[in-house]
Amino acid sequence: MKKVFFGIIIIAAGVLLMLHNIGILPDSIFRTLFNWQVLLIAIGLVNVFQKESRVLGVILISVGSFFLLLCQNRFQSFRTGRGGHYHFRSRQRRRKNL
Repeated sequence: MKKVFFGIIIIAAGVLLMLHNIGILPDSIFRTLFNWQVLLIAIGLVNVFQKESRVLGVILISVGSFFLLLCQNRFQSFRTGRGGHYHFRSRQRRRKNL
């Protein structure tokens, strides 16, 4: 099962690369599908279908999904700084001078 699923992923990646090279697949979708977050999700899906490592698969899918949503600015508590690094938004309170 693992080999079949891996083969399907390779074929799907090849089709998507071909569609991007032809000009049918837009750059925004291409960048979303080909990054390290989606790779974590794909590895997690492979592990979910194995009996021994389902927990690891769920963890990888969760981490990959979290960072994929984070990179698409779905979480308002994070923002990007220079260089594309993520950090918490600083919430500074003004101190009242007494």
